[in-house]
Amino acid sequence: MTRIGIDVGGRTHVVARCREGEARADRGVLSVSQSRAGFSALDAWLDAGPEPVELVVMESSGHYWMPLAAHLRRRDVPVAVVNPLAARYFAKSRLGRTKSDPADARSLAEMAMRDTPLARDPLVGVELRQAARFAMTLVTEQAKVCQRLYRLVELGFPELRELFDDPTCRTARAVLRIAPTARAATRRHTATLANASPAARRRSDSRAPSTRRIAPSTSG
Repeated sequence: MTRIGIDVGGRTHVVARCREGEARADRGVLSVSQSRAGFSALDAWLDAGPEPVELVVMESSGHYWMPLAAHLRRRDVPVAVVNPLAARYFAKSRLGRTKSDPADARSLAEMAMRDTPLARDPLVGVELRQAARFAMTLVTEQAKVCQRLYRLVELGFPELRELFDDPTCRTARAVLRIAPTARAATRRHTATLANASPAARRRSDSRAPSTRRIAPSTSG
């Protein structure tokens, strides 16, 4: 039986083969593109091999491995997705000194032959994990935006904090859109400030006069 190692790239994947009974992978490798044509070329290369493919090993780097892993699973080819650190430690244990895509692919093929990583459906739970990461990214970005807004308010209109405990709230943002500084607030009519946000008009109505009253203290 043959075991395969694939070094996954953004546009190109490098594929290496290790034959049963061999400790080292074949020197010859295959480069395929991240496309249907590339996957078809990979299928032809695997089918033309001297032995059936027992296992394919690739790293879980980024998201580029997902289409390739899904394609192989649709063909009922066993796929093991390994941690990049585990692959790196294996390469060091084999005294691999050359760092290149072909060398990495051969190292993964040898890892598949020696360690036989567990093959499982590589995409199980992936969508949930990606959604969780995306949600955490949005939370982090929102916190950064709020910090910038706090800083801008403190520089240009610090008295706004007397009216709004949270200058990032909906009503405060509506006011800041039309009066981003104290000087701008003094030039706006009370009605304009009150109508800054139709959805929050009730709160704006009560605070608009106060906004104009406190603005002159920092408008210079």
